[in-house]
Amino acid sequence: MKYIVGILFTLVVLFIATYFLLGLWGINLLEAGHFSKILWTTAILILTAIILVCFIILPFFGSGRQGKYEDTGKVAQRKIE
Repeated sequence: MKYIVGILFTLVVLFIATYFLLGLWGINLLEAGHFSKILWTTAILILTAIILVCFIILPFFGSGRQGKYEDTGKVAQRKIE
């Protein structure tokens, strides 16, 4: 659940930053003609975030606590099978 909240928070921050940067360049994002582009962009961002979390972040950075190491209170040692 915390991953979903993190993804949504990241998307909101990216949207706000994009909105202000486009406003700085004089581009009005929230016009009626831009809504389909906004929906496509949001869908692409969500899909990219899901792909990053599922295939890159979790396998590479979340594998330390899946039982591959003994918990002896000392320096981590690989389990002897």
